[in-house]
Amino acid sequence: MTPDIVIAEARRWVGVPFRHQGRDGHGVDCVGLPIVVLQSLGALDQRFDVANYGRLPTGELIERMKKICRPVEKAAPGTLVVIAWTKIAAHVALCTGDTLIHAYESVGRVVEHGYRGRWVRLTHSTWALPGVTYE
Repeated sequence: MTPDIVIAEARRWVGVPFRHQGRDGHGVDCVGLPIVVLQSLGALDQRFDVANYGRLPTGELIERMKKICRPVEKAAPGTLVVIAWTKIAAHVALCTGDTLIHAYESVGRVVEHGYRGRWVRLTHSTWALPGVTYE
């Protein structure tokens, strides 16, 4: 599948409320958003999930991502961007190229906004998603 397909599916979730460990239209969290997007596109087994994690999955986050994603050098459309609020990876967003789509607790919902300035500086790592063909 192409990054455009992933981005289009992620955009369908914009406006959905933030809910810690949520996995449906009533709410998702930052980890839940890419999971439900990939599951809805058939790129991730419906049984795959991450559960019982704290508000900031920190160290666990990268270890779990290594199981299904591969690291890439830079953010590109359809990749997963890991954000480090401090020096610890603690948040994820889907990159569209110029924007990020993510379940943002501070705003209380899934949002899409520019990927520049502060967000670029907070980027910890970037990851290719399973089932996505990148150029």
